[in-house]
Amino acid sequence: MIAANGTRRLVDFLVREGCEGWMVVDVIIDRRDLVKKALASLEYFGMAFQSILKSLFFYLLILCPLSAVAACVVATGFYYGYRQSAQTDRQAVELSNMAQTIAPLLIRAGQHDQRRATRQLLRIFAAFPYVHCVVLCNHDQPK
Repeated sequence: MIAANGTRRLVDFLVREGCEGWMVVDVIIDRRDLVKKALASLEYFGMAFQSILKSLFFYLLILCPLSAVAACVVATGFYYGYRQSAQTDRQAVELSNMAQTIAPLLIRAGQHDQRRATRQLLRIFAAFPYVHCVVLCNHDQPK
C-alpha cells in the first residue's frame, strides 16, 4: 500500500470466516514483526496440541473414563444376573416348601374323595404370583 505522502507501507489484513463468508476484522500497517510473531505462536500452538494428542497423559485421560464405564457395565451385568438367579432360587424354595407342607393333606383329601378340601388346599398356591393355578374339572365342568 502506498501512503498519501508516497511512502510505501506494509499492510496485513486479519480475516475471519463467518456465516456469510470471509470478512476483514483488522488491518495491521507496518507491523510485519507482529504478524510473524502471531503466526509463529499459532504454529507453536498447533504443534503443542499435536504433541498433547500423542502423549501418554492424553491416552490415560481417555482410557480411565472408558475403563470405568466398561467396569460399571460389567458389574451391572453380573449383579443383574446374580439378583435374577437369587430371586428365582428364593421363589423355587418357597414353592417347594409349600408343596412339601401340603402334600400329605392333599393325598389324604384325594384318597377320601374330598374335592372341596382339595380345592381349598390348592388355593394356597394362588398366594404366589409366579404360579399359574389351574381350574379343577369334574367330568369336563369346572368346580
